Amino acid sequence: MLKFEKGQLMGEITGTIDNDILKGTSLEDLILGLEGDDRIRSRGGNDTVDAGAGADVVLAGAGDDLVFGMQGDDLLKGGQGADVLKGGEGNDDVRGGQSDDYLSGGLGNDKLRGGTGADILDGGGGDDDMRGGTGDDFLFAGAGNDLLRGGQGNDYLAGDDGDDQLWGGQGVDDLSGGTGNDTLRGGAGNDRLFAGDGEDVLIGGQGNDLLEGGAGDDTLKGGKGDDLLYGFSWGGEPIPAQDANALVNADEPLSDTDVMIGGRGADRFEFRWLIDAKQEILDKHTDDTGNIDYSMNGVAGENDNVHDHWVETMGTKIVKDFRANQGDTLEFAGHTVNLDTVTHTDFDGNGRDDTILTFVSNQGGNGGAHDGDQVGRVVILNTLIDTVDVDAGVFYGVEEPYSILG
Repeated sequence: MLKFEKGQLMGEITGTIDNDILKGTSLEDLILGLEGDDRIRSRGGNDTVDAGAGADVVLAGAGDDLVFGMQGDDLLKGGQGADVLKGGEGNDDVRGGQSDDYLSGGLGNDKLRGGTGADILDGGGGDDDMRGGTGDDFLFAGAGNDLLRGGQGNDYLAGDDGDDQLWGGQGVDDLSGGTGNDTLRGGAGNDRLFAGDGEDVLIGGQGNDLLEGGAGDDTLKGGKGDDLLYGFSWGGEPIPAQDANALVNADEPLSDTDVMIGGRGADRFEFRWLIDAKQEILDKHTDDTGNIDYSMNGVAGENDNVHDHWVETMGTKIVKDFRANQGDTLEFAGHTVNLDTVTHTDFDGNGRDDTILTFVSNQGGNGGAHDGDQVGRVVILNTLIDTVDVDAGVFYGVEEPYSILG
């Protein structure tokens, strides 16, 4: 036995190169499986288990245990305590227990299952299958094409590299896509779905959901309930940042074609334009809480120098099922953004006229090379909207909507 300064004892239990059956004690044990396909039960105490090489089975006990599967296809099960279970290399099966556990798959195609507590599931490398339990869980995909299912609680699911599938399940869930072409399904509850890079599909499901497109050509489907479908342009500090009377006269091309489908209920389709500028200029438009506030045309000190400052393009957003008579609304907001034209044409070729709203940057006198640039289009299928329905004035703030149609 090992004795520590406070008099606490730790028993050391070591296996062999064969297939061993190892059992812990009521103390804080160090259990080493070594090689072979071992079966290990830690029992009482806050134990540390290193299963070693082989296809091992480890059953955590009553304490807060630390379990390493290491090499091989292992089965790790949490117990009554708050356990840390790490699969390591191989295709592992990692299952949470009765408390708040941390589950990590590591390398390989792993299966992770949360228990009754508020668990954290980390897939790691490989194509993993992850499912939360009855608590409020956090699921992180890791690299690979992963399947994440939230379970019964209010869960947070995050994709990563690869084409991931995220299913919220029951509860009020947050789903965030990664860099691949992901599919996000909110399920029951008032969920929030955020697309990442790539061509993502967001499906709200039941409840009043928020769906936000990202970089790439996304499809947003609200489903049942009063949903908010949100499209925006990217903004931030460009590289290189420009100031001190230096101008970059590059027109930003239109990008991203998103499809937005509200579904049943009174849905709101919201579109916002962000700006690119040097961080110092962005800070002049940001309040103490970090929110952008363009409540007036210009900010003191903003125009002391000529600086690069333009609205990012939004691309084309296609609204497939806008129904004003059912409570649907369209909302637009952006810094120095102006509605340029409203045209009616058969955009999708189905024999019915659609409405195309084209927006431009309107920076006023001496506005620079980006004045008049097209910054986005919103196509409303099978619906006719006239210019009288839209406020055509320049909008300088994002705290109030540019225009609301509905």
